[in-house]
Amino acid sequence: TSGDRTASITTGALTVGSGTNNSAINYVVISAGSAITINSAVTVPGLITIDNTYGCATAGCTPITGYLNSNLTSWTTLVTTSNAIRIDGALSGTAIVMNGIGAGGSTSGGGAVMLWANLTATTGNITITGTVTAGMAVSNYNGAAWAANTITANSGAVTITATATTTGWGTFLGPNHTISARTITITGTTNTGSYGAYINSMTIVSGGTNINVVGRGGSSWGIYTTGTITDNAAGSNISFISNKAIYQTGAITLVANSAALAASITYDTTSGDRTATITTGALTIGAGTNTSAINYILKSSG
Repeated sequence: TSGDRTASITTGALTVGSGTNNSAINYVVISAGSAITINSAVTVPGLITIDNTYGCATAGCTPITGYLNSNLTSWTTLVTTSNAIRIDGALSGTAIVMNGIGAGGSTSGGGAVMLWANLTATTGNITITGTVTAGMAVSNYNGAAWAANTITANSGAVTITATATTTGWGTFLGPNHTISARTITITGTTNTGSYGAYINSMTIVSGGTNINVVGRGGSSWGIYTTGTITDNAAGSNISFISNKAIYQTGAITLVANSAALAASITYDTTSGDRTATITTGALTIGAGTNTSAINYILKSSG
Protein backbone atom coordinates (compact mmCIF):
# COMPACT_ATOMS: atom_id res chain seq x y z
CA THR A 1 0.00 0.00 0.00
CA SER A 2 3.05 2.28 0.09
CA GLY A 3 3.35 1.83 -3.69
CA ASP A 4 1.17 2.74 -6.64
CA ARG A 5 -0.77 0.97 -9.38
CA THR A 6 2.41 -0.59 -10.77
CA ALA A 7 3.24 -2.45 -7.52
CA SER A 8 1.46 -5.68 -8.46
CA ILE A 9 1.18 -8.77 -6.25
CA THR A 10 1.20 -12.44 -7.33
CA THR A 11 0.88 -15.12 -4.66
CA GLY A 12 1.58 -18.85 -4.44
CA ALA A 13 0.03 -21.76 -2.58
CA LEU A 14 -0.46 -21.63 1.19
CA THR A 15 -0.87 -24.73 3.33
CA VAL A 16 -1.53 -24.83 7.07
CA GLY A 17 -0.31 -27.98 8.83
CA SER A 18 -2.50 -30.34 10.80
CA GLY A 19 -3.28 -29.64 14.43
CA THR A 20 -5.47 -27.37 16.49
CA ASN A 21 -5.50 -23.66 15.69
CA ASN A 22 -6.23 -21.86 18.95
CA SER A 23 -6.32 -18.54 17.12
CA ALA A 24 -7.07 -17.45 13.58
CA ILE A 25 -4.56 -17.34 10.74
CA ASN A 26 -5.66 -14.51 8.48
CA TYR A 27 -4.60 -14.05 4.85
CA VAL A 28 -4.28 -10.43 3.78
CA VAL A 29 -3.32 -9.22 0.29
CA ILE A 30 -3.71 -5.45 -0.12
CA SER A 31 -2.40 -2.79 -2.50
CA ALA A 32 -2.90 0.80 -3.65
CA GLY A 33 -4.55 0.30 -7.01
CA SER A 34 -2.25 -2.39 -8.39
CA ALA A 35 -3.16 -5.78 -9.84
CA ILE A 36 -3.49 -8.72 -7.43
CA THR A 37 -3.29 -12.31 -8.71
CA ILE A 38 -4.00 -15.23 -6.39
CA ASN A 39 -2.16 -17.86 -8.39
CA SER A 40 -2.72 -20.97 -6.24
CA ALA A 41 -5.06 -22.40 -3.63
CA VAL A 42 -5.19 -20.91 -0.13
CA THR A 43 -6.92 -22.47 2.89
CA VAL A 44 -6.68 -20.77 6.27
CA PRO A 45 -8.55 -20.88 9.61
CA GLY A 46 -9.21 -17.16 9.45
CA LEU A 47 -10.34 -14.20 7.39
CA ILE A 48 -9.21 -13.80 3.77
CA THR A 49 -8.91 -10.18 2.61
CA ILE A 50 -7.98 -9.23 -0.96
CA ASP A 51 -8.21 -5.50 -1.62
CA ASN A 52 -6.54 -3.10 -4.06
CA THR A 53 -8.56 -0.01 -3.10
CA TYR A 54 -6.11 1.34 -0.49
CA GLY A 55 -4.80 4.89 -0.70
CA CYS A 56 -4.76 8.29 0.95
CA ALA A 57 -4.72 11.93 -0.05
CA THR A 58 -1.40 13.31 1.16
CA ALA A 59 2.21 12.21 1.50
CA GLY A 60 2.91 10.33 4.71
CA CYS A 61 -0.73 9.58 5.48
CA THR A 62 -2.00 6.13 6.40
CA PRO A 63 -3.64 4.29 3.46
CA ILE A 64 -7.21 3.16 4.04
CA THR A 65 -9.44 0.72 2.21
CA GLY A 66 -11.96 2.24 -0.16
CA TYR A 67 -9.96 5.39 -0.81
CA LEU A 68 -9.75 4.43 -4.48
CA ASN A 69 -13.32 4.60 -5.71
CA SER A 70 -15.29 5.88 -8.68
CA ASN A 71 -16.13 9.16 -6.93
CA LEU A 72 -12.47 10.11 -6.61
CA THR A 73 -11.27 12.67 -9.17
CA SER A 74 -9.11 11.03 -11.89
CA TRP A 75 -9.42 7.64 -10.22
CA THR A 76 -8.79 5.80 -13.48
CA THR A 77 -5.23 7.14 -13.53
CA LEU A 78 -4.53 5.68 -10.08
CA VAL A 79 -5.62 2.08 -10.68
CA THR A 80 -4.38 -0.82 -12.77
CA THR A 81 -5.40 -1.33 -16.36
CA SER A 82 -4.96 -5.09 -15.89
CA ASN A 83 -7.36 -7.32 -13.98
CA ALA A 84 -7.64 -5.71 -10.57
CA ILE A 85 -8.16 -9.01 -8.72
CA ARG A 86 -7.71 -12.34 -10.43
CA ILE A 87 -8.51 -15.53 -8.52
CA ASP A 88 -6.82 -18.55 -10.11
CA GLY A 89 -6.63 -20.69 -6.96
CA ALA A 90 -9.48 -21.83 -4.72
CA LEU A 91 -9.87 -19.85 -1.50
CA SER A 92 -11.24 -21.15 1.79
CA GLY A 93 -11.38 -19.23 5.06
CA THR A 94 -13.80 -18.44 7.85
CA ALA A 95 -14.92 -15.42 5.78
CA ILE A 96 -13.80 -13.68 2.59
CA VAL A 97 -13.70 -9.98 1.67
CA MET A 98 -12.70 -8.74 -1.79
CA ASN A 99 -12.54 -5.15 -3.00
CA GLY A 100 -11.28 -4.63 -6.54
CA ILE A 101 -11.04 -1.51 -8.70
CA GLY A 102 -9.55 -1.25 -12.16
CA ALA A 103 -9.65 0.71 -15.40
CA GLY A 104 -8.85 -2.19 -17.72
CA GLY A 105 -10.52 -5.05 -19.51
CA SER A 106 -13.50 -5.10 -21.82
CA THR A 107 -16.73 -7.03 -22.13
CA SER A 108 -14.73 -9.58 -24.14
CA GLY A 109 -12.66 -10.33 -21.05
CA GLY A 110 -11.07 -8.75 -18.00
CA GLY A 111 -12.05 -6.20 -15.42
CA ALA A 112 -12.16 -5.72 -11.66
CA VAL A 113 -12.79 -9.04 -9.85
CA MET A 114 -12.20 -12.15 -11.96
CA LEU A 115 -13.43 -15.29 -10.21
CA TRP A 116 -11.76 -18.22 -11.92
CA ALA A 117 -11.71 -20.58 -8.92
CA ASN A 118 -13.96 -21.48 -5.98
CA LEU A 119 -14.59 -19.40 -2.85
CA THR A 120 -15.69 -20.92 0.46
CA ALA A 121 -16.50 -19.25 3.78
CA THR A 122 -16.68 -21.93 6.46
CA THR A 123 -18.47 -19.92 9.15
CA GLY A 124 -19.00 -16.34 7.95
CA ASN A 125 -19.80 -14.17 4.97
CA ILE A 126 -18.38 -13.59 1.50
CA THR A 127 -18.42 -9.96 0.40
CA ILE A 128 -17.24 -8.93 -3.08
CA THR A 129 -17.08 -5.40 -4.46
CA GLY A 130 -15.86 -4.62 -7.97
CA THR A 131 -15.58 -1.32 -9.84
CA VAL A 132 -14.50 -0.99 -13.46
CA THR A 133 -14.94 1.25 -16.50
CA ALA A 134 -15.44 -0.70 -19.74
CA GLY A 135 -14.70 -4.20 -18.46
CA MET A 136 -16.62 -6.61 -16.24
CA ALA A 137 -16.87 -5.63 -12.58
CA VAL A 138 -17.36 -9.17 -11.20
CA SER A 139 -17.20 -12.17 -13.54
CA ASN A 140 -16.23 -15.81 -14.05
CA TYR A 141 -15.65 -15.30 -17.79
CA ASN A 142 -11.96 -15.48 -18.72
CA GLY A 143 -12.20 -14.16 -22.25
CA ALA A 144 -12.41 -17.60 -23.85
CA ALA A 145 -14.67 -19.68 -21.60
CA TRP A 146 -16.69 -19.65 -18.38
CA ALA A 147 -14.40 -20.63 -15.51
CA ALA A 148 -15.72 -22.99 -12.83
CA ASN A 149 -16.58 -20.88 -9.81
CA THR A 150 -18.73 -21.69 -6.81
CA ILE A 151 -19.29 -19.17 -4.04
CA THR A 152 -20.31 -20.95 -0.85
CA ALA A 153 -21.21 -19.38 2.50
CA ASN A 154 -23.76 -21.80 3.90
CA SER A 155 -23.43 -20.33 7.40
CA GLY A 156 -23.52 -16.73 6.26
CA ALA A 157 -24.35 -14.27 3.50
CA VAL A 158 -23.00 -13.64 0.01
CA THR A 159 -23.05 -9.98 -0.99
CA ILE A 160 -21.84 -8.84 -4.42
CA THR A 161 -21.74 -5.20 -5.49
CA ALA A 162 -20.52 -4.67 -9.05
CA THR A 163 -20.32 -1.33 -10.84
CA ALA A 164 -19.28 -0.50 -14.41
CA THR A 165 -18.99 3.26 -14.81
CA THR A 166 -19.09 3.40 -18.64
CA THR A 167 -19.79 0.67 -21.20
CA GLY A 168 -18.77 -2.26 -19.02
CA TRP A 169 -21.04 -4.78 -17.31
CA GLY A 170 -21.82 -5.05 -13.60
CA THR A 171 -21.92 -8.77 -12.82
CA PHE A 172 -21.25 -11.23 -15.63
CA LEU A 173 -21.60 -14.55 -13.82
CA GLY A 174 -22.66 -17.26 -16.23
CA PRO A 175 -22.41 -21.03 -16.76
CA ASN A 176 -20.19 -22.97 -14.33
CA HIS A 177 -20.97 -20.41 -11.63
CA THR A 178 -23.20 -21.02 -8.58
CA ILE A 179 -23.88 -19.29 -5.28
CA SER A 180 -25.02 -21.06 -2.11
CA ALA A 181 -25.64 -19.20 1.16
CA ARG A 182 -28.13 -18.33 3.87
CA THR A 183 -28.69 -14.92 2.27
CA ILE A 184 -27.79 -13.68 -1.21
CA THR A 185 -27.67 -10.01 -2.21
CA ILE A 186 -26.46 -8.94 -5.66
CA THR A 187 -26.35 -5.38 -6.95
CA GLY A 188 -25.11 -4.89 -10.50
CA THR A 189 -24.86 -1.48 -12.14
CA THR A 190 -23.77 -0.26 -15.57
CA ASN A 191 -23.88 3.14 -17.17
CA THR A 192 -24.43 2.25 -20.83
CA GLY A 193 -23.39 -1.43 -20.99
CA SER A 194 -25.65 -4.33 -21.93
CA TYR A 195 -26.04 -5.87 -18.46
CA GLY A 196 -26.47 -4.50 -14.98
CA ALA A 197 -26.68 -7.89 -13.26
CA TYR A 198 -26.02 -11.05 -15.32
CA ILE A 199 -26.20 -14.02 -12.94
CA ASN A 200 -26.55 -17.79 -12.89
CA SER A 201 -27.72 -20.40 -10.37
CA MET A 202 -28.43 -19.58 -6.71
CA THR A 203 -29.36 -21.67 -3.66
CA ILE A 204 -30.62 -20.62 -0.25
CA VAL A 205 -29.95 -23.29 2.35
CA SER A 206 -32.45 -24.46 4.95
CA GLY A 207 -32.75 -21.92 7.75
CA GLY A 208 -31.69 -19.09 5.44
CA THR A 209 -33.47 -15.89 4.53
CA ASN A 210 -33.78 -14.00 1.25
CA ILE A 211 -32.45 -13.48 -2.28
CA ASN A 212 -32.31 -9.86 -3.41
CA VAL A 213 -31.11 -8.95 -6.90
CA VAL A 214 -30.91 -5.33 -8.05
CA GLY A 215 -29.88 -4.43 -11.59
CA ARG A 216 -29.36 -0.80 -12.56
CA GLY A 217 -28.92 0.55 -16.07
CA GLY A 218 -28.20 -1.74 -18.95
CA SER A 219 -28.85 -0.93 -22.58
CA SER A 220 -30.33 -4.41 -22.96
CA TRP A 221 -31.12 -5.86 -19.52
CA GLY A 222 -31.02 -4.65 -15.96
CA ILE A 223 -31.19 -8.27 -14.76
CA TYR A 224 -30.51 -11.29 -16.93
CA THR A 225 -30.51 -14.86 -15.60
CA THR A 226 -31.38 -18.27 -16.98
CA GLY A 227 -29.93 -20.20 -14.03
CA THR A 228 -32.00 -22.23 -11.61
CA ILE A 229 -32.95 -20.85 -8.21
CA THR A 230 -33.50 -23.23 -5.30
CA ASP A 231 -34.84 -21.80 -2.06
CA ASN A 232 -34.85 -24.26 0.85
CA ALA A 233 -35.89 -21.73 3.49
CA ALA A 234 -39.55 -21.49 4.52
CA GLY A 235 -40.79 -17.91 4.51
CA SER A 236 -37.94 -16.73 2.32
CA ASN A 237 -38.47 -13.86 -0.11
CA ILE A 238 -36.98 -13.51 -3.60
CA SER A 239 -36.88 -10.12 -5.30
CA PHE A 240 -35.69 -8.83 -8.66
CA ILE A 241 -35.66 -5.04 -8.88
CA SER A 242 -34.50 -2.98 -11.86
CA ASN A 243 -35.05 0.23 -13.78
CA LYS A 244 -34.46 -1.74 -16.99
CA ALA A 245 -35.70 -5.06 -18.37
CA ILE A 246 -35.74 -8.19 -16.19
CA TYR A 247 -35.19 -11.51 -17.94
CA GLN A 248 -35.40 -14.38 -15.43
CA THR A 249 -36.25 -17.65 -17.14
CA GLY A 250 -34.52 -20.22 -14.93
CA ALA A 251 -36.78 -22.49 -12.89
CA ILE A 252 -37.47 -21.38 -9.31
CA THR A 253 -38.09 -24.12 -6.75
CA LEU A 254 -39.42 -23.32 -3.28
CA VAL A 255 -40.17 -25.38 -0.21
CA ALA A 256 -43.65 -25.20 1.27
CA ASN A 257 -44.09 -22.13 3.46
CA SER A 258 -44.39 -23.54 6.96
CA ALA A 259 -43.24 -20.24 8.46
CA ALA A 260 -45.46 -17.82 10.37
CA LEU A 261 -45.04 -15.02 7.83
CA ALA A 262 -46.02 -14.79 4.16
CA ALA A 263 -43.30 -15.08 1.52
CA SER A 264 -43.13 -13.21 -1.77
CA ILE A 265 -41.55 -13.62 -5.19
CA THR A 266 -41.35 -10.09 -6.57
CA TYR A 267 -40.38 -8.59 -9.93
CA ASP A 268 -40.31 -4.79 -9.90
CA THR A 269 -39.44 -2.41 -12.76
CA THR A 270 -41.54 0.51 -11.50
CA SER A 271 -38.43 2.69 -11.44
CA GLY A 272 -38.17 2.23 -15.21
CA ASP A 273 -40.41 3.03 -18.15
CA ARG A 274 -42.40 1.09 -20.74
CA THR A 275 -39.24 -0.51 -22.12
CA ALA A 276 -38.49 -2.19 -18.76
CA THR A 277 -40.15 -5.48 -19.61
CA ILE A 278 -40.40 -8.52 -17.30
CA THR A 279 -39.94 -12.12 -18.47
CA THR A 280 -40.25 -14.95 -15.93
CA GLY A 281 -39.67 -18.70 -15.79
CA ALA A 282 -41.35 -21.66 -14.11
CA LEU A 283 -42.15 -21.64 -10.38
CA THR A 284 -42.57 -24.84 -8.40
CA ILE A 285 -43.53 -25.20 -4.73
CA GLY A 286 -42.54 -28.41 -3.00
CA ALA A 287 -44.83 -30.81 -1.20
CA GLY A 288 -45.96 -29.97 2.31
CA THR A 289 -48.37 -27.75 4.19
CA ASN A 290 -48.32 -24.03 3.49
CA THR A 291 -49.27 -22.44 6.79
CA SER A 292 -48.66 -18.97 5.33
CA ALA A 293 -49.07 -17.49 1.86
CA ILE A 294 -46.54 -17.41 -0.95
CA ASN A 295 -47.28 -14.32 -3.02
CA TYR A 296 -46.24 -13.85 -6.66
CA ILE A 297 -45.89 -10.19 -7.62
CA LEU A 298 -44.98 -8.58 -10.98
CA LYS A 299 -45.21 -4.81 -11.33
CA SER A 300 -43.96 -2.28 -13.87
CA SER A 301 -44.55 1.26 -15.14
CA GLY A 302 -46.23 0.74 -18.47
